[in-house]
Amino acid sequence: MRQRIFRVMSLLTVISVCVVAIVSTYMDYQNFERRIKSDLKDIAGLISDVIETNGTDDLVDLDVNSEYRVTHIGSDGSVLYDNKVLNAELDQLPNHLDRPEVQEALKTGEGKASRYSTTLSVNTYYFAQKLEDGSILRISMEEESEMALVIELLPELCVIIFLILLFAFVISRYQTKRIVDPINQINFDNQDEIEGDVYEELYPFIQKIRRQRQVIEEQIRDIRSSKGEFEAITENMSEGLIVIDKNENVIFYNKSALMMLDINEDSGRVRNFVAFNRNENLIRHIEQALNGERSTFILPVKEKVYQVVTSPVIIEDEINGAVMVILDETEKELRDELRREFSANVSHELKTPLTSISGYAEIMESGMVKEEDMIKFSGIIHTEARRLINLVEDIIKISRLDDSQVELEKEEVDLSELAAENISNLKNLADGKQISMVLLGNGGIVYGVRQILDEMVRNLIENAIKYNKDHGNVIVSVDTYEESSEGETGRIILTVKDNGIGIPQSDIERVFERFYRVDKSHTKAIGGTGLGLSIVKHGAIYHGAKIEIESELEVGTTMKIIFPQMKQDENESGV
Repeated sequence: MRQRIFRVMSLLTVISVCVVAIVSTYMDYQNFERRIKSDLKDIAGLISDVIETNGTDDLVDLDVNSEYRVTHIGSDGSVLYDNKVLNAELDQLPNHLDRPEVQEALKTGEGKASRYSTTLSVNTYYFAQKLEDGSILRISMEEESEMALVIELLPELCVIIFLILLFAFVISRYQTKRIVDPINQINFDNQDEIEGDVYEELYPFIQKIRRQRQVIEEQIRDIRSSKGEFEAITENMSEGLIVIDKNENVIFYNKSALMMLDINEDSGRVRNFVAFNRNENLIRHIEQALNGERSTFILPVKEKVYQVVTSPVIIEDEINGAVMVILDETEKELRDELRREFSANVSHELKTPLTSISGYAEIMESGMVKEEDMIKFSGIIHTEARRLINLVEDIIKISRLDDSQVELEKEEVDLSELAAENISNLKNLADGKQISMVLLGNGGIVYGVRQILDEMVRNLIENAIKYNKDHGNVIVSVDTYEESSEGETGRIILTVKDNGIGIPQSDIERVFERFYRVDKSHTKAIGGTGLGLSIVKHGAIYHGAKIEIESELEVGTTMKIIFPQMKQDENESGV
């Protein structure tokens, strides 16, 4: 603002000086011209009086170096006398009868004229007076032109302009400071200070600024609040969110998006999406979204599977950008894969006993079986049918546990008692491999469904026997811990430990999958449906318990089910 005021004042000063100089020069020149013409007339009058009185003889005495040129012209236009020309050369002068001042003098008695010489840049003024004898007396005088006079005065004019500009610079700085400082020192937060120190003309302007400032502050607060809410929502979203403008620049992303696309924070600061993520599939769908097409596709990243939805952002029928939403579909894909695997396993497990039953039944129906083999074949069919029934029952149990459809009443169950019963029931199976079984611990009461807990205990002990070595041992313990390092009390832990074949570390995470068997080569010899540990896992989930497993090949396996503390209201309801 200071520079602007200075420039304006300087420009006005220069223009004013130039205009004043031009106008003054012009007016002075006009006055000067009028004086010259008046002087020429006066001189002509004096000389004409001398000629009328004494004749033309006195003209010879006129000064040749005079600034005035005196010319006596006859009535026929011939030059009779000229003080600037020798008498001998008068005959060489042209006839002056055609000169405007001479013509006017012959008609009216007086004549005036001026002529400009472009060569010499001078004006010549003429005054002609008709004498009584009919001749013409002409007085002339040369003077510099207006432009020549201006050029002559130009150095002085430049000095004057420079001095005036210097003075204007000092004055403008001082005046600008006086004008601008009160404005710059306005305190919009103090109404009393505003009213006391600024120009009255600025009051409406200041009031308007204050109102606009209040509106802007409110809008900024609203924007910050909305931005905070938006960031709080998006940052806590499990879904990834990326917003791209129409120039393919990333204007927003949340942490989930960086984590899902495996992008570090430094790369996340890059504006252009191509540099943000170089996946060709993502780039292609972003371009489609910016062209107005919505798309959904599956994007695998390392061990994860994501569903990506890209949509255009349309405002007033114009595409202004695109939004990308990333959904984690890994668990769903895993469930689908497990479902497909489960279906295949169920089909296989059902097909084996059904094929056996169908084959033996067909042989018996054809009469090809001897009478003494009928009992053997019937036993095989019964065994396979029992196996088929057990398989279906186990599948139904797991399905009911999966869907939380267990409607049995909960009660207090003594795990030590259940363990003892199952050890007794499985004694024949253990004796077949000469495996010893021991029950230890201080006991524990669990509030739950007795039937499910019984299945869990039986499957754990049965697996410890089946996957054990001959002459091995199985240790079952039920303990209640009143205190623990984790700060929990009243925990009940069921432990089943064997010294059998063990489980490879790579298979530990998979032993609870349905139909998964560690020792596949001895599956038929060992028997079972392959759903035992899966039932244990779902039973533990149903009772809020967690499972811990430790195993080493050819050393043995330890399975622990840790039940939470039984609540007081559960205890009272079971009594």
